[in-house]
Amino acid sequence: MENTRKPPPVLEVRHLSKAFGGLKVTHDVSFAIPPGELSAIIGPNGAGKTTLFNLITGKLVPDGGEVLFKGERIEGQSPADISRKGIGRSFQITSIFKERTVLENVLVSVLSREKKTARLFRRATAHGDAVREAMEILATLSLEGKAGETAGSLPHGDQKRLDIAVALALNPELVMLDEPVAGMSPEERAITVDLIRKIWKEKALTLLFIEHDMDVVFGISEWIRVLNQGVLLAEGTPAEISRNREVITAYLGEEIVE
Repeated sequence: MENTRKPPPVLEVRHLSKAFGGLKVTHDVSFAIPPGELSAIIGPNGAGKTTLFNLITGKLVPDGGEVLFKGERIEGQSPADISRKGIGRSFQITSIFKERTVLENVLVSVLSREKKTARLFRRATAHGDAVREAMEILATLSLEGKAGETAGSLPHGDQKRLDIAVALALNPELVMLDEPVAGMSPEERAITVDLIRKIWKEKALTLLFIEHDMDVVFGISEWIRVLNQGVLLAEGTPAEISRNREVITAYLGEEIVE
């Protein structure tokens, strides 16, 4: 008899809640992400999407509930400890060192993953293997030609891709991207979406992203989760979400319906 047992989730969120004052920003949210899934979280502004990311990655401590990564509870642990377990994240507003070079930004992540944080910027040549790895990561994001440029001088789209490169340098199993194409031109957006899809396939990652661009969400997601007022309103395939009346009323609008 064929074994149809499903692999355990990479990430599992159980009854996660967070309030600021009397405002419930995340309320009893539960879901599980299987290994290798490419999925999106969508919802109106203020729905709690970034707060949810912050709870998963340790920037915030939940008021209640659990976060499990590969079966281990991680809620309340530090962002550095969580990243070393295998969760990489990019931010809505880039978190790069704008005064440092593109290469140095990625090198910091490579070395911090190995807990080699002393004098990170002293001499890049002192870390030969790490530099080679950093350059390979930059090549994955088509940034190797800009390795010596100051990060703050890059166009917006390149800065966003550098933020993804920094997340990949942690050698994660789960990558979480917060609005990876926000503010990009149509050309930059198309390039970045293609790169995200390529990285996900080639590195066999589990990838979760927040995005407002519905063309991107419905174009590359295997699964979509919808937050509204801190509550998980619905989840399903793109086709299922596009026809969900609650989602349409809360967020998508009639034009999404097929």
